[in-house]
Amino acid sequence: MNPRDLHGILAALEPLLILRYDGVVSFANERARELFGPIEGRELDLPTDSTLAIPGLGRAFVSRHAINWQGAEAELVVLRSLPEQRTRPGPRAAPEPGRRLVPMETALRSLDARVHSSSALLVVDLDRFHVINAVLGYRTGDELLRQVGLRLASTLRATDLVSRRGEDEFLVVLSARAHEAEEHEMDRRRRRDPSLEAGAVAERVLESLVAPFEIDGSEVYVGASIGIALVHPELDPQLTLKCAESALYRAKELGRTRYELYSGDLLREKSERMAIENRLRQALRRGEFFLAYQPVVELGTSRMVGVEALIRWLSPERGLTSPALFIPMAEENGLIIPIGDWVLQETLRQAALWHAQGARLVVACNVSVAQFMHPDFLTRLKQLLALHRLPPGSIEIEVTETAIMRAGADTDRILAGLEELGLKVAIDDFGVGHSSLSRLKSLRSHLLKLDSSFVHGLPDDYKDASIASAVIELAHNLGMESLAEGIETAAQHECLRDLGCHLGQGYHFGKPAEPEEIERRLRSTRRGRKGRADQQDAGT
Repeated sequence: MNPRDLHGILAALEPLLILRYDGVVSFANERARELFGPIEGRELDLPTDSTLAIPGLGRAFVSRHAINWQGAEAELVVLRSLPEQRTRPGPRAAPEPGRRLVPMETALRSLDARVHSSSALLVVDLDRFHVINAVLGYRTGDELLRQVGLRLASTLRATDLVSRRGEDEFLVVLSARAHEAEEHEMDRRRRRDPSLEAGAVAERVLESLVAPFEIDGSEVYVGASIGIALVHPELDPQLTLKCAESALYRAKELGRTRYELYSGDLLREKSERMAIENRLRQALRRGEFFLAYQPVVELGTSRMVGVEALIRWLSPERGLTSPALFIPMAEENGLIIPIGDWVLQETLRQAALWHAQGARLVVACNVSVAQFMHPDFLTRLKQLLALHRLPPGSIEIEVTETAIMRAGADTDRILAGLEELGLKVAIDDFGVGHSSLSRLKSLRSHLLKLDSSFVHGLPDDYKDASIASAVIELAHNLGMESLAEGIETAAQHECLRDLGCHLGQGYHFGKPAEPEEIERRLRSTRRGRKGRADQQDAGT
């Protein structure tokens, strides 16, 4: 097996180490680093016993295998916690006769609390199941899934439902009803918070998976992460499922093999989102959007040479609403196309006014992924440029790394079209998107914008300084200008200037402002220049 492929598989298994012939650790996966710390490159002296007591893992079985690792002989050491050291379930009854997994559609329909009596939904996701498929084969994986489904069914009450979803997920719907024999227990549970009952079931499910599964004479171990959402009469099944999925992601983030309960105010979040979406649909027609313009300056002279147009929403009901809230919402529901078109129109209209006043500013306009990839994007820009008769180089289109990568094969065509129209192109938020250097060198762009996350730590954070320096030098070597976002202090300004960055923007130079404020600043700059020129003439 290719070492690179093996590296990816090993990273997800039980704690393991690869030792060189001299005992130095050449590789340790994430689980091993949790136990031993940053051990790679250090010598580890493990006893030759087959079982060891390891802090953080308990009694573990140690298996050793001779392998070839990166062209040299090495030893693979795997540490497996002995299952009898964990809390093990007692003798497990066989699944009830006829007890089977139900179709997923049946499970989801039962979540409609207006018709059925369900209390909670559990999404059970098997941890690192892809590793089992890769190492043991798909036949073993399929048999494991079958046995997991049977074990889950035997863990739950007869009134609960279990369904298979996707490759390695199961849905568990807890019923609020019970048989007469179970009614006394249910009465006690109903007096409790229903989330406690769901949590108790999740614990039983995790406990049921501790014991190994026997497949073809071998023992296979698997764990699970669980997300829980409570059922509510005003929540539709799909929304309940999304809430459980959100809790599942949280469980995985916190280390897996655990459960998490969705803790948000579901009804409040749902109603708030619907209200904002409805207002957003009306905002464009009501003229509630406006643009603010943030100055862009030359770092060497502090002279304003351009502005970036930034959309703002002043809602009569909510007041000034953050773009971080409504832009993602507009992208999801398709409103970003008409909103983005309005931004283009308003940006070019304002740029034409400034040009008529004699201001030679480059006005930058952000373009969303959907806009950039829209088939009429270049045609619309051509129409607006012809309408406002702007000179080449006066408008800059800002596109994120992510947008460029998602456009795929169309990227070169679109960027070439922008260049033909006399527009500058800036790659925004560089360093936080997903692109390759080989792709970057072929792009038709004029400006590389260093994301503000690499500016905040300047000048003291050497890592931020190293990244900033590398991006600035990269831009220069590729024939681009560089611009740093989020400059808030004089020290950051000086640091970036000394690193050779051409341009900058941020609160240190000015907050986003209305056009009148930009014009006042331009007039002030002109008066300052005239005054210095008069002094020079008087001196001669």
